[in-house]
Amino acid sequence: MKTLFLLTLSFWSLSATAQINVGSYENVKLNPGELSDENLAKLRRSTTVFIYRPSDTLELEALETALTEAWTYSELVFMSWKEYKAATFDDSYSFFTMNGFDNFHFSDPGDATQVNYSNTHLYLLLWMNDKEEKIVFSRVELFPNYATVIGAQAAELTKGGKPSYLYRKALLKNWYAGYLKNAFQTVNASLKKSEERWYFKSEKKPGLKAVATKTLYVPEYVLEVFNKWTGAEFERHDPKKLFAKYDYRYEIIPVEKLSEMILDPDQEIYYLHYIKSSTDVFINVINSKTGEIVYSDYEGTQYNLKSKDIGKLSGAIKRMDR
Repeated sequence: MKTLFLLTLSFWSLSATAQINVGSYENVKLNPGELSDENLAKLRRSTTVFIYRPSDTLELEALETALTEAWTYSELVFMSWKEYKAATFDDSYSFFTMNGFDNFHFSDPGDATQVNYSNTHLYLLLWMNDKEEKIVFSRVELFPNYATVIGAQAAELTKGGKPSYLYRKALLKNWYAGYLKNAFQTVNASLKKSEERWYFKSEKKPGLKAVATKTLYVPEYVLEVFNKWTGAEFERHDPKKLFAKYDYRYEIIPVEKLSEMILDPDQEIYYLHYIKSSTDVFINVINSKTGEIVYSDYEGTQYNLKSKDIGKLSGAIKRMDR
């Protein structure tokens, strides 16, 4: 019997996605879920608690500054995971917490043609309680490494297992203050306009034209190659081959440096934000100053960034630059 472990399974194919949902659905499908005026008012009146990780404490001041600047929809406070676990809250609080969703399929063990799969999403969720009801406002996808996915499955997050695993042990390739600031800007802007934002929304905005005359900054982790059969992540793309179809300037840099550049108030850069969530691949280009997603693309049933993805981006820039 074949066994294949996937991080997330796509059940449909769409042209693009932004990997950020603003709406009432935690498990996003064909629409983001409607946000009611009543619930938005509750969120605006609430105190929003961002739960940070023990590993964030070394640069907590920078994280707090970045997110407070980006988030104006409600009062924002910061709390450690340890403090959060020990505290009690009434319905006047809302929360940014890391969450996970697992979906397992086990086929007939007597049928060798069947495939077992496991899909795991990890994401940052904005939510609050209203009496017995959980109200969801947004979901921002996270990019774990393979070992983290296996650990999350063992923690049985969907079954109310051990979310402490995500805070204490998860390795996330886009958990950096710069990335989080831009994500907060996107969510904040949508909520202020009372606009839902679909997780699978196609975006090619006029701002993409600017990339033609600028350097596109690319986090070094995009070169990592994931082996779908073994989970190994030690192979690397040849950057020249990966970007062979890109007709503009680009620079591959460590993700830590990229986060610092995003946070620099004197810079406005455009950068490639790549996320893999199981077989879902998200490719975005983001304006560091505004957080605006000027380009987004989606590939289902794909495990790595490909040259054709970069070529598609280059073509979109070229069409905007005409």
